[in-house]
Amino acid sequence: MFVVVTAFLTASVAVAKEGQRPGVPEDGAPSACKPVRPLILKGTFLSGGTDSFQMEVRKANRHGRALRGTREIKVDAQTKFRRAGNAATLASFQANDRLNVKVRACKRAQVLTMELMARRVVAHTPKSS
Repeated sequence: MFVVVTAFLTASVAVAKEGQRPGVPEDGAPSACKPVRPLILKGTFLSGGTDSFQMEVRKANRHGRALRGTREIKVDAQTKFRRAGNAATLASFQANDRLNVKVRACKRAQVLTMELMARRVVAHTPKSS
């Protein structure tokens, strides 16, 4: 019995890639990842598309500080948008809007290469000079 259990245990360890934990995706896609960690990103809106937008990240919470710079943020049907206190759409955002974005990301993924999926995007008009 002990030999059979040892053989199964050895086989399951050999199947996992070197340095990769079983059940953790390599690419860090939020749809396939548990547990997730919340990231709060603050910055400015650069441009938008149909399923993603570009933002210049200037500030972030502790978990997202490595994400400063220009980043692509994905959106889906569950993403909620607000602009100037009202419900909005991604198409209503304008260049240089100030953004506060709540993102959920894979806890064990590489920070600089993970896919960022927005859950909530709040925009405010740019500050006047």
